Amino acid sequence: DAEFPEILSKYRKRLIDSYVNSNPNIKWCPGTDCTSAVRITDAMDLQGFVTQVRCPAGHEFCFLCNDEAHGPAECDLAKMW
Repeated sequence: DAEFPEILSKYRKRLIDSYVNSNPNIKWCPGTDCTSAVRITDAMDLQGFVTQVRCPAGHEFCFLCNDEAHGPAECDLAKMW
C-alpha cells in the first residue's frame, strides 16, 4: 500500500470511474471541475420521475440529458429553447 501510492490511487480512480460509467442509476456531475457523482434511487418511470438532481457540491442538472435543470419541461422541449 505505502510502496505504490500513485498506482493504488490510479487503480481506485479507474475502479470508481468504471462503476459510475457502467451503472445507469449513477452519473457524473457535468459541473465545471466537479468530481461528484449522483445516484438516483427512483425507478426510471418517466411519468413520475423527477429529472432534476443536485450533486454533493450543489450543482443542479437534468439526470436524463446532463444539461442544466429544466423541469418540468421535457429534455427535447428544453433543447428547443
